[in-house]
Amino acid sequence: MSLLCQKNSYLQEYQSPVRSCQPSSLNVNGKHCQGFDIVLEDSIFFPEGGGQPYDTGLLDDQKVINVRRDGNQAILFVEGDHCRFDCGHQPLQKIDWNRRFDHMQQHSGQHLITAVALKYFNLLTTSWNLGAEISNIELDSTQITDETIEQLEQKVNEKILENLPITISYRDKDDLADIRQQMELPDDLNAHSLRIVSIESLDKNPCCGTHVSSLSHLQMIKLLGTQKGKKGKTLLFFLSGNRVLKHMNNILVREKLLSTSLKCTAEEFVPIVDKLQKNVRRLQKNCTSAMRDLARCEGEKYLNLLDKPRLYSIHRKECEYDFVTSFFNTIGDPTSIIGDRLILISLADDCNSLKSPGQIVIAGNQLLVEKSAKIAIDSFDAKGSVSSGRFRARIPDVSKLPKFEQMITKQSLMSNEN
Repeated sequence: MSLLCQKNSYLQEYQSPVRSCQPSSLNVNGKHCQGFDIVLEDSIFFPEGGGQPYDTGLLDDQKVINVRRDGNQAILFVEGDHCRFDCGHQPLQKIDWNRRFDHMQQHSGQHLITAVALKYFNLLTTSWNLGAEISNIELDSTQITDETIEQLEQKVNEKILENLPITISYRDKDDLADIRQQMELPDDLNAHSLRIVSIESLDKNPCCGTHVSSLSHLQMIKLLGTQKGKKGKTLLFFLSGNRVLKHMNNILVREKLLSTSLKCTAEEFVPIVDKLQKNVRRLQKNCTSAMRDLARCEGEKYLNLLDKPRLYSIHRKECEYDFVTSFFNTIGDPTSIIGDRLILISLADDCNSLKSPGQIVIAGNQLLVEKSAKIAIDSFDAKGSVSSGRFRARIPDVSKLPKFEQMITKQSLMSNEN
C-alpha cells in the first residue's frame, strides 16, 4: 500500500480524479450511516492501519467520516443521500489537519519509545494502541520499575533534542536483515516491497502509518506510568507533542480549582487532603453511631406504643442499612412483635432529591409481607425478594411511597381483616 498520504504525510489538500462512487452503508462509532464509498486515483486520506486511526475531513464540501483499506486503495465514506462525485471528477481533498498531525506525533512517538526501550533497556514492544486521549505500548515484561520509566523518558526526550530525521524508503521483503520487525504486520504490508520508516541511527521498521519528518516535530514525550497487561506483559502509557501541552493545561485548570476550593497552594494539597480524609472518617464513624442510636430509639418508641397502627412507617433520607438492622435488633423478632401488622422502613439514596431512588424494607406477617411485596413490584417497579418475614427491595422513586402506603393499607391490611 503506497498512497500519497504515505509519501508526503504533510499534504493537507490535494485533487485527484474519482475512480468509482458507489452507494453504501457503514457503522461509524456505533451509528448506522447511509452514504457513498468513493475511490480516488490517489488519496491524502489515511485509512486505518498499523495501529493508527483513519483520517477525516472534506471532499469538496462533503464530510468524509470514515476511511478504510481495500488492498492498495483507500475507500472514503461520505455520509448523505446524494453524491456529486462522477468518475473523472477531481474533488478537493482536505483532511482534518489537527487530527492527522496528532496521529503523526503519537505514531512517531511510539516508534521512538519502542526503539529506545529495545536498544537501551532490552524491552520489546509487542503491540500498541493510539487512543483518543492517551496511547499505550505493550512491553514484553512482567514489571517495569519507576526508575526505568524515568530513565526511558529522559532518553527519548534526549533523542528529540538531537533532531534526528525520520525518513521513508522501500525495501525488498527478502532484504530485512537490519530491520526491526517484531510486531505483526498488516496483510497489505506483506507485499514484495515493504515501506520502511527509519529514525536515523536508531531504528528501521516496516510501517504503513503517517509520520513526522523529524523527531523535533514531536516536541516532547511524557510517560504517564504503567499497568499490568495480559499474559505477563506491561502497558506503558504516554503522550506525545501537543497532547503533553493539553495535559498540562488540564492539570493547571484542576490545580487552580482545587486551590480555590481548598484555600491552599498546590504544595499543600496532600497534607490538606489527608487531614480532610481523617475528618471525614471520624464524622462518618460518629454519624453511623448516631444513626444506630436513633434506630434503637425508634425501636423502643414502637415497643412502647399502646395502640400500634396496622402500618407503621419510618422514612429516613440520611441513613445506611445499619439503621434497619439496629431497629429490628431493638424490637426483636418482627413476626412475634408485629403480629398481623406491618412495618415499612425506607432509606433514600439522595437526601437532597425529592424523587431519589432508595431502599425499602417491609416486615411483619408473612402473608401480608408477600401481598405488599407484590404491590411494590407490580405497581412501583421495586426490585427485591421476600425472606424470613421481610421484603427488602430497591425502589426507583421514594416520593411515591405515600401512594404505596395507601395501596398496602387498602389491598393488604383491609382485605386481611375481611
